[in-house]
Order: sequence, then C-alpha cells, then structure tokens
Amino acid sequence: MAMEFDPAAPLIPGGFMDLTQEDRRRRRAARHLAAAPVDRLTPSLAEAPTMAQVLEAVLPKLQSTVRLLQDLPQWASEATPSALGMHTATEAPLKAITDHADRLSTALEALRRYSAIDGHRVTLAEVDAAPLITDIVTRKLALRPGPLDLQIEVPRMRLDPLLVRGIAAGLTDAAITDARRAEDKIGFRALVAQDSLRLSVIHAGPPFDPGALTELFQAQGAAEQAQHPAAALGLAFVWRATALLGGALEVGVGFMGAGARITVVLPRS
Repeated sequence: MAMEFDPAAPLIPGGFMDLTQEDRRRRRAARHLAAAPVDRLTPSLAEAPTMAQVLEAVLPKLQSTVRLLQDLPQWASEATPSALGMHTATEAPLKAITDHADRLSTALEALRRYSAIDGHRVTLAEVDAAPLITDIVTRKLALRPGPLDLQIEVPRMRLDPLLVRGIAAGLTDAAITDARRAEDKIGFRALVAQDSLRLSVIHAGPPFDPGALTELFQAQGAAEQAQHPAAALGLAFVWRATALLGGALEVGVGFMGAGARITVVLPRS
C-alpha cells in the first residue's frame, strides 16, 4: 500500500514496540538521512551534455573493454591454474569475460537510453508507479549478490514513464558500479513526500566531491577514467530527465554518514 512518507512524523499511535524490526530499522535510517546535510542542484538542459559529448567521454573506455574481451580468450589459453590461483585454467578468465561483458551490456543499454531522450517531449500519463520503478530496479540489482535495501512506496500518479524508468535505471547503474565490494549495501528509495516524488540511491561508494557535483552528471568523469561508462551515462540521463521534469537533485552522504546518496526530487503533477 502506498503511503505518504514523513520521516519527522511520530512513529505510530501504538508506539515503537508495535513496529517490526524492519520498520524500526527503516525509520532510524530515514530519520538519519533526513537530518544529513545535502547539496541541492537544479539541473538545466543548457548544462546537459550533448550526445556527441557523451560519446567522446565514454567511447575510450568502452573500446578498452571490447579489446579486453577480445584478448581474454588468448590469455586464458596461455595461463596455468597455478598462475591464476584457481582450480582450473578457465575459472578466472571465464568470470572475467562474464563480468566485463555484463558491464559492456549495461553501458550500451545506458547509451541507448540516453540517445532515446535526445529531443524527447515530456508526456505525462496516469501510471501505477510502484511496479514501474520496482521492475527496473530489481532487474538490475538481481544480478548483484550483495546486500540490498529497497523501499518503494509510491501511489498511482501522473508521470512520464520513459523518464522515470530511465532515472531509476541511471541511479541504480551508478550505485552498482560504485559499490565495488560484494558486501557493499545498495539502497533504493521511491517515496512520496509532501508534493514531490523522491527517488534515491544510497551506496557504499566513495563520497562525492562537493566542488565537482555538476561535473558528476555530465559524463566528464568517464573521460578522465574515474567513472565507469554505465555510471557516467546513467547520471547524465538523470540530469537531463530531471531538467525536463522540472525537478531537483540532492547529493549527500549515505548510510550512517558513510558512502554516498543521490536523490531526484520530482514535482507531483
């Protein structure tokens, strides 16, 4: 059931003990995140990277991944199990091929998504938002074995399905590529607060540089080899889509003051 989200509201009439352990954990996390300082940005289309700029930023790394995939079979045929530290000579290279192929596939999907909004006109429709967002987020996170923390509680509402799905996908791609260790937790929130829809991703990656927040969403990090193409493309999409929808971005710290958090704040139509 969709619910209005207000982290400052009293717990429930019955008191704290009437909540489940998961409810209490979410309340604590929500109150902490609500109190944590954030930097707020108002995206504009004038600052959104063009398709040519995006390609210039991500193509070198995509080409590097393709070359690596081409070289891995030869490397596998020449390697020995002892050199790889594996039981068989194929275990390590096959996993490497799978990992790099998955990253390449994710980046190409993000590239197609970004090209699809070039010249896109906002088209609002009455949509059951929770399944729409849940589908894209869970499909992406299902491939990752690490801990997840999902909270998607949004009602049926008017929105642009292409843009909202793309925002959810872009945020998730950024979190997956920045959460480098298997044990790193990824959180995703889709909640209604007052007159806005808030889509947040929270992960254990490095905190963002407060002096370079706009550049974070302009694919510039990919050109400098500091950002994976999927993350660069995803956040570039988030910037453009948020600008088209007249929304804002909030960037701050993640769980219990560690990691990073990005929130897209969209006005309810």
